[in-house]
Amino acid sequence: MKEYLKIKLLSLQAEARIIRQYENKRKISAGRARELLDTHSAIEFHKKEIFRLQNVKYNPHVHDFHSKVAYHEMKLEWLQRQANKTQYAQQNLDYNEKVYLGLHTHRVLDVRKEARATNLAYGFLQGHAYKDVEKTAYTKPPWDRIESMVMRYGEDNDVSARKARFDTWKAEAVV
Repeated sequence: MKEYLKIKLLSLQAEARIIRQYENKRKISAGRARELLDTHSAIEFHKKEIFRLQNVKYNPHVHDFHSKVAYHEMKLEWLQRQANKTQYAQQNLDYNEKVYLGLHTHRVLDVRKEARATNLAYGFLQGHAYKDVEKTAYTKPPWDRIESMVMRYGEDNDVSARKARFDTWKAEAVV
């Protein structure tokens, strides 16, 4: 039965890793949507660049004047088209932020708490002392969850002896 608990521990580690990857994807997508929403300053920049390039004296042998103006005009047209898509960008931003916060909250509150309880239950079933399993703890462990896992995954048939051992182990734990 300890093998089941070990597999659960490994799957919780993998779940946290996968959730973090998807959090990063959502964070990047939200950043891109935020950039689309901030097109006004970019539009002003390209307008000023076009004006500056058209009013500056230039050496045709040194500068490729027409291609610079064409680039800024093309960029300006693209930004103006993007400005028309702000509603979609806002919806995209809202969705990505909502999903990111949901994933982050699930990973930090639920998965982390369950992984800690699983690790402590596995350490108890392996015969380790609490202080060896968890060297530094700032909050009280979820003792009820740990006890239910110990009772469920313990391999010895004497449930009352396992319960007594767990109560002694829990009393020795100093948090």
